[in-house]
Amino acid sequence: MTRTIYFIRHGEPDTSVHDDQTRPLTPYGQQQAQQLMSVFHDLEITAVYASPFQRAVDTVTPLAKDHGLSVHQSDQLKERQMPGWVTHFDQYVDRQWQDLDFAETGGESIHTVQARYLAFLQQLPPTGTFIIGSHGTAMSSIVQYSQPGQGKRYFQFLQGHYAKWFKLLELDGRPVQLFLEE
Repeated sequence: MTRTIYFIRHGEPDTSVHDDQTRPLTPYGQQQAQQLMSVFHDLEITAVYASPFQRAVDTVTPLAKDHGLSVHQSDQLKERQMPGWVTHFDQYVDRQWQDLDFAETGGESIHTVQARYLAFLQQLPPTGTFIIGSHGTAMSSIVQYSQPGQGKRYFQFLQGHYAKWFKLLELDGRPVQLFLEE
C-alpha cells in the first residue's frame, strides 16, 4: 500500500509576536500560503493536517479550502518544545543535531519530536495523499529518519526559508523515497 505525504513548513512568521502558539504569518507569509495553493491545486488530496500553531494552520488553510477540505489539527505535529528562551540557540541546536537525544530540562530532543511525528503517521490511513502543515525542526527530524545523517543539513537549508515542502513516499508504512523541494 502506497502513501504520499507532503510536509509543508509554515510561511514567514511574524516574529514580533513572541507566543509560539499564536504567532501569525506576516503579509508575505500569507502570500506564500496562497502560492502553495497553486502548487498543489491539481493534486488529489485525501486530507490536510497541521500543527495547532497558528502559522502552520494558516499556511495550509488556503490549500485545504481549494480542495474542499478542512484542516485537522494535532498536538503531535507541534514544533520541538524548547526549554525556554535559549540565548545560545546556535550552540544548542548544534548539540541537538550531534546528539539526537539531547535536550535541556523542559525541552524536547530531535528523537522525541521524530517519535511524535512517526506516531502520528502511523495513525494515517495506509493509502492516500496527505498534506501536513509543519515546522522546520520537525520536518528535519523526518528527513533524518528517511535519510540518516541528512536532517541537520536540511535544517540548515530551512533557516530563513519558509513555505518549503518535501514529499515522502511510503510503501507499507516504510519510507521508500524522499523528494526535497530546494
